[in-house]
Amino acid sequence: MRDIPRIYGEQYGPEAGPWNLSLESKYLEYAITRFFEENFTLAEGARACNVGIGAGYWDRYLSYRPEISELVSVDIDPDICADFKACLENEGNPNPVTVLPKDVMDCGELRGRFDLVTMIGSTMREAGKFSAVLLQGFSFLKPGGQFYYQSLYDGGGEKAVVERLCAERGMRVERYERDDSYGRTAVYWKLTAE
Repeated sequence: MRDIPRIYGEQYGPEAGPWNLSLESKYLEYAITRFFEENFTLAEGARACNVGIGAGYWDRYLSYRPEISELVSVDIDPDICADFKACLENEGNPNPVTVLPKDVMDCGELRGRFDLVTMIGSTMREAGKFSAVLLQGFSFLKPGGQFYYQSLYDGGGEKAVVERLCAERGMRVERYERDDSYGRTAVYWKLTAE
């Protein structure tokens, strides 16, 4: 078993604590959840995949959604995966969550399996393969599946790239929202596989 007090302590320690406790961070958690609640509808028994665990907030949220019967959480960092898994066990989360410590580009076995795929935060930019990672996430969807992409806008041509890739891969942009609250620009997308 991993050191649970260390795992939780790191979330509020000197490095991550100031951001995790900031009003900006709390607002982003709210805004990410609000966009999902207002724009996504899942049928009972839905299968979901999140790419990029980070601190695990979003994965926990998805794991407790009553309509989600299976959640697969993917992150390239094995320590993040081990910590997230240990936290789920410590919290007594009874829901089926599979944690994959893999590069999303090596997850071909996930193609065509999910009703919902999410990428929240900086996953694609951190990976350095923005288009490739987004397209890989699209490939995980079943026909008619929903894709939630959220990021902190970098001022580059991200919107045009997402729209182009959607057009090329049969994805429909259902909703796009830009929010400039708290000194950062966050963007929210709901995409649907046709």
